[in-house]
Amino acid sequence: MSALTHKSQQGAALPTTLILMIVIVLLAISAIRSSKFDFLMVSNLQVQERAFNAAEAGIAQAIATANFDPNVLAPVALPAGTLATDNYAAVITTQAQGLPQSAPGNSWSMFVAYPFQIVSTGTSVRSASSVHTQGVMVLSPSSSNVQGAGGL
Repeated sequence: MSALTHKSQQGAALPTTLILMIVIVLLAISAIRSSKFDFLMVSNLQVQERAFNAAEAGIAQAIATANFDPNVLAPVALPAGTLATDNYAAVITTQAQGLPQSAPGNSWSMFVAYPFQIVSTGTSVRSASSVHTQGVMVLSPSSSNVQGAGGL
């Protein structure tokens, strides 16, 4: 009787092993696809971060080199720049029609402020872009001699 039982169990190891191997292969394929998708997400995030940094570089360059003149009411495009392999372009626009505004803070009666807006666009590889807007106020001593736009 034991010989009969032994013959019926003879081929069970092979199908069980094959099913386990198929499950392991499917799990491996799933892991590879998941890691590939994660790699693409990280790559896209890095490209977007480079565009962000390029836009920030454009704002920093505009603040460092621009001539903030309230008499110029038309938007002024600054020369485009490059940060490593990424590009940026900045535009400065005079706000409040170039008229002096009350300066913020406790000494507002001693100063006037001229508001400007900087819009910088950073572009990186694979056409990622980031647009940043920064407000800037140029302070000037308040004077009764200052009349109209651009009384700096």
